[in-house]
Amino acid sequence: MILSECLFGQYGIHQIHKAELGKDYNSSVVYTKSERKVLNKSNNLTRSIFGFLPYWENANYKYINYNLLTHIALFDFAVDENGDVSIPPNIFANSWNNVISNSRNFNIKVLMTVTNFDSIQINSIIGNTTSKNNFFAEVNSIISHYNLDGIIVDFEAPKFKDRGEPMNIFMNELNTYLKNENSLLEVAFASPAVNWGGRWNLKGLAESCDYLFLMGYDYYGSWSSSTGPTSPLISSSQSLTRSLELDYKDVVNNYPEKLILGIPYYGLHFKANSPNVGAPKIDKVISPRYRESSDVYLQYGKQWYVSFDVPYTYWQSDNLWNQYFVDDDSSISLKYDLAINRQLKGVGIWALGYDGNKEELWNLIAQKFETTVSVNENENLPAKTELLQNYPNPFNPSTKIQFSVDEPANITLQIFNALGQLIKNFNITISSPGSRYVLWNGRDSFDIAVASGVYYCRIIIGKKSGFTEMHAIKMMMVK
Repeated sequence: MILSECLFGQYGIHQIHKAELGKDYNSSVVYTKSERKVLNKSNNLTRSIFGFLPYWENANYKYINYNLLTHIALFDFAVDENGDVSIPPNIFANSWNNVISNSRNFNIKVLMTVTNFDSIQINSIIGNTTSKNNFFAEVNSIISHYNLDGIIVDFEAPKFKDRGEPMNIFMNELNTYLKNENSLLEVAFASPAVNWGGRWNLKGLAESCDYLFLMGYDYYGSWSSSTGPTSPLISSSQSLTRSLELDYKDVVNNYPEKLILGIPYYGLHFKANSPNVGAPKIDKVISPRYRESSDVYLQYGKQWYVSFDVPYTYWQSDNLWNQYFVDDDSSISLKYDLAINRQLKGVGIWALGYDGNKEELWNLIAQKFETTVSVNENENLPAKTELLQNYPNPFNPSTKIQFSVDEPANITLQIFNALGQLIKNFNITISSPGSRYVLWNGRDSFDIAVASGVYYCRIIIGKKSGFTEMHAIKMMMVK
């Protein structure tokens, strides 16, 4: 059960992770360049891919896949009630300077994340003229000194009276101030998943800045009285889909290009008195990161909770039941589809580094949002729509499925076993003609490895012109 507005977000995951994980920051780690394989330097992405980069994850900065990002938000620059901004010690010297340098090679915009989680201090920052002006000046100085591309403001759980117009006026003034200094700077706001009581004017907030990062998590957390996932796609109560349809309805209808859907690369681990989802919580909640989840799911077996469209598992120890919810590439794929279908500006990640050296979430971004051609390269545009034979074939365990479209289209790519049973489904929106590919890892929709044998891939292409085409190929899995 999600609690009322007075508790929801009071201890949001950004604040919790800073308190729990920030203390483990190792300033001696020196990061120089990414160890990811660089596919290209062109950032051929169909939407914005925005990632928060916490200072405490600096040991994992080497795994950042720069060619699959458009924005990196350095987390965090804490601001106090006087508008004074602080920087984590030694982080620029050892890590953030290298991130900024690498980002320049990939045309990635680098923003500073300014945080405050205290309602009284937030009231002073946005309401006291001296504090506000000092804050504006300090932000501008830091952006200029480190050659940053803008700011995202993360003010969580402000006073009820400060939500709505006071916050919108503040953000509009900040936006105007920074744009007067440099018209190319971006100004964004990290907004709550749920607008309890309608106290936030989210449409007005979107109008006051360049875009919003909808923090699409914290639906359940340490404050919850019962167990559940941090980011349910669907639900009979609150969920990502409900947030877009109700809380952000005016933003989606009027400014979808100003909304980034934030996705968690972490989950929740509850202690409860039963294995049933929704059971009363009886112990402290832990928020495991994605990179830790594969071993847990392997040990206890991954299941799918259809009421939320998320994976989970459970086990018993010390007379208590453990319930474990961490999104995987299947559930995150559904969340990406939600952003695509609503034609949002893009998707966001809390937080970069939480996947460690795992590749599957980067592969998912490539599947959903990467295009291999530029719309200006007309000589390379395909003359027809077709599904090419996968490569390699036979394969073990993964294969690349390539296709091309000659006009914008909505793509459904389906994989069937020899019995004709649908085992995997990909939905892709193509905004311009070109060649694309999907990487299939040889696992079904429940992340279970498929057996050796014959598989069929069918692609259904619904074109903007109204025509529909269907193609199929035969594939062979050999172990």
